[in-house]
Amino acid sequence: EFEQTNVISGLIGEGTGGFTEALKNRIVVPAEGSREWRVDVITHEFTHRVQFEVLYGGIGKSFRLLRSVFVPLWIMEGMAEYETTDVDARQTSMLIRDAVVHDRLYSIQEMDGFSHSSGGRDVVLMYKLAASVFKYIAEKYGREKVGLLLKEYQRPQVTLDVALRRSLGIGDEELNKKWTAWLK
Repeated sequence: EFEQTNVISGLIGEGTGGFTEALKNRIVVPAEGSREWRVDVITHEFTHRVQFEVLYGGIGKSFRLLRSVFVPLWIMEGMAEYETTDVDARQTSMLIRDAVVHDRLYSIQEMDGFSHSSGGRDVVLMYKLAASVFKYIAEKYGREKVGLLLKEYQRPQVTLDVALRRSLGIGDEELNKKWTAWLK
């Protein structure tokens, strides 16, 4: 039934737990699942709401949304997943361990978008890997750097590499190497 919402059409897949609409500031979550699951989904979606406000908020929002630079999906979904309590922490640990052991880690660059991931099968893994990037950032550089990265990225004409250098002092390739080594 959730897939048949009239808030947006045709964009909700079977695995969608909720979504946040940037233009009208709406969060849509199904009224099902355990309390813990709903809290995680609401936290995830509220994080998107905050991200949209940082990236596109204020006067001229619709214009900025139309002209928006692509924000890598690992930033948007990884940060949102990082902020949750991860109801399925054991499954997350298993997925990441399996990816490390079988050399199936995606690089930060490969996680710009998730549609190419083994025909879409690894989307859950990519969400969890993206969240682990933020866990790494918080542990190694400080939790405040998570929000600072987003603030740096919202500046006009700032690339991911520049935003990372301004917030962490390293570029995307070095972050990828350090994060991968930390996972292993």
